[in-house]
Amino acid sequence: TESYNQRAKMKTMWFNLFAISVIHTFLLYTCSACNYVNEVSITTRPIPVGVCYYSWYEAYTYRCEDGVAYIYKYTSDDRSCSGSVTSREQVTSQLYNCADSASCPYLAVYEYWGCGADKDVSTKTKQVTVRDMCINGVLATCSDGTAQVFYYDNADCSGTVSSTDTSSAGCSGSAEIEVDCEGVDGATNAMQQVANAITFAMAAWMMVSVI
Repeated sequence: TESYNQRAKMKTMWFNLFAISVIHTFLLYTCSACNYVNEVSITTRPIPVGVCYYSWYEAYTYRCEDGVAYIYKYTSDDRSCSGSVTSREQVTSQLYNCADSASCPYLAVYEYWGCGADKDVSTKTKQVTVRDMCINGVLATCSDGTAQVFYYDNADCSGTVSSTDTSSAGCSGSAEIEVDCEGVDGATNAMQQVANAITFAMAAWMMVSVI
């Protein structure tokens, strides 16, 4: 009887661990909703709202106002998007989400003309992409100085990857690339911490109930 009870407790514990993992995944998914614009240009990429990025010609940031996305443009040397606005346009032809309270976790790729001592900081550009979230068939990942953006045939990022963009830190030809994998909005971090706290409390309760 004691052996049977031990096996029953072990089965219950493993079931609880499985349930906890499912609940944690669900909480992270539901608590990580965030605002983005699915920017359509040469390629289609989800861009986090509220993050400044720039080319050699202009600086840009998307903002949500009363549930509607707008793109704000600045001069190319305004790399914080905090100066005078050169134009403000409502986003009408692109998919976006302005229903949540946080911007999205993202990766950033910086590029310069020249390498090392010859690097020209005045040519610096910044490209940002929502990270670790499937949005309309696009999924970006980042680790160890390498950023990858996968384009899937299906909107839920299942099935075949039709193309991949890869950026790795270092010198490549006449350009130098820097990769930042850790761009994240504070509110997004807070929501993830709430999800982790709820999961930890549930895990403690389930484990105590087995003992």
